[in-house]
Amino acid sequence: MLHRSLTRVLDPSCRGHPQPRSRVRKQVQTRLTNDQVDALIVAYETGLTLEELASAFAVDPGTAAKHLERQGVARRGRKLTEEQVTEAAELYRAGWSLSQVGEKYGVYPQSIGYRLKRAEVQLRPRPGWHSA
Repeated sequence: MLHRSLTRVLDPSCRGHPQPRSRVRKQVQTRLTNDQVDALIVAYETGLTLEELASAFAVDPGTAAKHLERQGVARRGRKLTEEQVTEAAELYRAGWSLSQVGEKYGVYPQSIGYRLKRAEVQLRPRPGWHSA
């Protein structure tokens, strides 16, 4: 079955008669002023995350990150020190889950798993998952 608008174009009886155009929603572009970019930087430096900045300034998190990058603001990372990785490994071996360890250090469980694998810690299978 042909799309209705395509059917109209192909139908000789409809040719020459203008058809109303359907409205297509355009992406909303938010352009930050210099003062807003300055406020974004201050907010980031006081501890807001990119997601929080994006919500507060009505921009995409990637856009917020690019504003910071263009202004030379160093992005903070939640990188674990070697001591923290060692402690995380001990907690994991003691029975803590990746989620619990991640929550303790303020990072995603996947990040903890990645760091533990690099530290050659054998990870437990996820609950309910069976190896093939």
